[in-house]
Amino acid sequence: EKMIVSVPPLAEDAKIPVEEDEIVVSHYDNVQMYITDQTEGDGTLYVTTRRIIWYQSKPSNEDFGGYSIEFRALMCHAIAQSDTFPDFPHQNMYCQLDSEDTQEVRFVPSDPSVLPTMYRAFCESALLNPDPMEDDEGDFVYSDNGAENTFQHTFEDEENDDEN
Repeated sequence: EKMIVSVPPLAEDAKIPVEEDEIVVSHYDNVQMYITDQTEGDGTLYVTTRRIIWYQSKPSNEDFGGYSIEFRALMCHAIAQSDTFPDFPHQNMYCQLDSEDTQEVRFVPSDPSVLPTMYRAFCESALLNPDPMEDDEGDFVYSDNGAENTFQHTFEDEENDDEN
């Protein structure tokens, strides 16, 4: 399954197409999108309850309007300061996609002061889209004593249960 899906351009003054149970949470104008380190240009970023949709301001052709990324495809997202990545000197919303080749996407607003609000919108929508595999990832528990102590304690409890 593709992590980043192309979307057709929007007709002028059209609403973005959303699914029946999907709501636009927020949008940000004048946002550059980068896939890995390649710029896709300037556009508008929409955060919905299910995905991130970025539309190019000036579509390069009549079939391509931008990109859509499902929140379930995000492995992580964070605000990256201009000095976080020396090769990428812009404050941005950094996203890492959950794919075999760990693809990176960055959204760079022309006004970096919107990044905290954008981050909150990403967090709230990500919480609405939990990873369906998360429940099956085992019983690993982390505590204030540290993961190693918790693992050891859990392991010893299981050994004691086996002896009874």
